[in-house]
Amino acid sequence: MAPRGASLDRQRSAVDNAGASRVLGGCVGHGLVRRGGDERGRHMVTLAEAVLLGSAGFIAGGINAVAGGGSLISFPALLAVGYPSITANVTNTVAVWPGTIGGSLAYRRELEGQRDRIVLLGITSVVGSLIGSVLLLASPARLFDQIVPFLILFACALLAVQERLAQWVLRRQGDAS
Repeated sequence: MAPRGASLDRQRSAVDNAGASRVLGGCVGHGLVRRGGDERGRHMVTLAEAVLLGSAGFIAGGINAVAGGGSLISFPALLAVGYPSITANVTNTVAVWPGTIGGSLAYRRELEGQRDRIVLLGITSVVGSLIGSVLLLASPARLFDQIVPFLILFACALLAVQERLAQWVLRRQGDAS
C-alpha cells in the first residue's frame, strides 16, 4: 500500500498536468497553491493574498449580479497575487460562470420578451468565446501577457462610455425608423 501522501501527490500531479489546479483555485490537498517556492515551483498563498482574492471575488460577484464587469476586479486581483495571466483568465472565467447563470435566473422576469436578443447575443458570445479560446491557445503566453493591460483598459473604457454609447445607438435606431 502506498503511503498516504503518495496518493495526494498523484492527485496533485494529475490536476497539475491537466492544468486545472489553478482553475479550481489550486485547492488540492493542503491548501491554495500558485507558482513560487517548493520543488514544483509552488508555494502557499498568504493569508493577505487569500483575503484579497476572497474580497475581490465577493465584490466581483456582486458587480456581476447587478451590472456585469466584475472580472475587472477579480482578474487583476489574481494577477496581483502572482498567477500567470492565462491561468488568471481561466480561473476568473470558471469562477464567475455560476454567478452569471444565477444572475440570469434571478432576472428572468426582466428577460421576458427578450428571446431574440438573448439568442443573438448568446450566439455572438459563443462564437467570440470560441475564437478567443483558439487565439489564446494558438498564441504564445507572452503575447497574452502583453495585451492583457490593453484589454482591461478597453473594457474599463467601454464601461465608462456605456450610457453614452447606448444613447447614441437609440438615437440611430430612432433616425432609422
